[in-house]
Amino acid sequence: MVELPEPKWLIGWLEGFKSRNGIRKRKQYGEAASVNIEGAEDRMIELRAIVAPYPLKDVYNMDKTGLFWKAILDTTLATESQLGTKRQKARLSLANCSNADGSDKIPLWIIGASMRLRCFAQARVNINSLNIHWRHNKKAWMTTVIMLEWLTWFDKRMQNRKVLLLIDGFSAHEVAVRTALENGSLKNIRVEFLPPNCTSVYQPLD
Repeated sequence: MVELPEPKWLIGWLEGFKSRNGIRKRKQYGEAASVNIEGAEDRMIELRAIVAPYPLKDVYNMDKTGLFWKAILDTTLATESQLGTKRQKARLSLANCSNADGSDKIPLWIIGASMRLRCFAQARVNINSLNIHWRHNKKAWMTTVIMLEWLTWFDKRMQNRKVLLLIDGFSAHEVAVRTALENGSLKNIRVEFLPPNCTSVYQPLD
């Protein structure tokens, strides 16, 4: 049996093939590929029926995100490799909320590790005069206490509007909602939870 020589693939051919087929280096974002869509669909059918009677302006979604404000880019344009530094992990947590048609963007609630921000004091800026709400705890994270305060504040802000709030089932959210329902502080909002472990697909603000 005659062995055929191994083909020699030229870089030019490979680059042309990639160009013709739209193949390029891509980053895989988020966790959507690991979500069990089928397992969450029953809950999403329920939610669609709950959302349907509400106008878009009365359907709100709230989610949190982390802002690593000291982090620097780990890639750059250079003629040679550069020495890196230890990645900074200082963070803030931001609670974002908006209605479905974008007509009402709720002021940010920002959670940091410090009670008072030195940078604002040095710049003679009163943080309470900004269109944000500052809260703090050691880990700069959303807690049940802060979430309960947020829910009460959000309910009062609606001023007798009957609105729907969609949030994920994070433990602090669940406990805060249960507490708010028990003490009767939710008069204007109905809270519904998105399917568990599916926020990367179904959470509008993810």
